[in-house]
Amino acid sequence: MRLIRLKEVLHKTGLSKATLYRLIQSGDFPASVSIANRAVAWEESLVDEWLIKKVSEHNYKREQMEMRNSPNYVEPRQRYNPFARC
Repeated sequence: MRLIRLKEVLHKTGLSKATLYRLIQSGDFPASVSIANRAVAWEESLVDEWLIKKVSEHNYKREQMEMRNSPNYVEPRQRYNPFARC
């Protein structure tokens, strides 16, 4: 396990300090671990997982938008379902 300090977390995520602490307060970002009297750090693996989740969510939304904008897209309610009872 590797612990990273605030400066590296901010660099890695691209967040501001205020935004980072706001996300922690709302439970949307991993909390820090107290490593000394006045020092905290974050588990690097948890920060990496958070970043991967954010990128995955972004990619999923982008793919859904591209799919809906496709000329071949058919709305779900207009799709033919051979197993549906008429």
